Amino acid sequence: FYLTGLKIKHQTFPNAQAALKSLQQGNADAVVYDQVILQYLLKEQAESELQILPETLLSEYYAFALPEKSRHRETINRALLQEINAPKWQSLLQTYLN
Repeated sequence: FYLTGLKIKHQTFPNAQAALKSLQQGNADAVVYDQVILQYLLKEQAESELQILPETLLSEYYAFALPEKSRHRETINRALLQEINAPKWQSLLQTYLN
């Protein structure tokens, strides 16, 4: 949708793996996709020479949808803060995203 909105000619693929394969085979010039997912997929392909460029085209945020005034909101927020402030969180980020 992003490239279409900018009227940039592009090809779509069924998934990120197919797009990366096309790029590796020289059938595509670039892949535009979620950075975190691309980082993970490229980490899994240790032999790949592909790299992610530092530019961010569009920032998107992840969220949990809850009903208004949900009694679980505070519990979830506290649990998320506890997890992302724990030393293990940085270790997990390193393991899966670097």
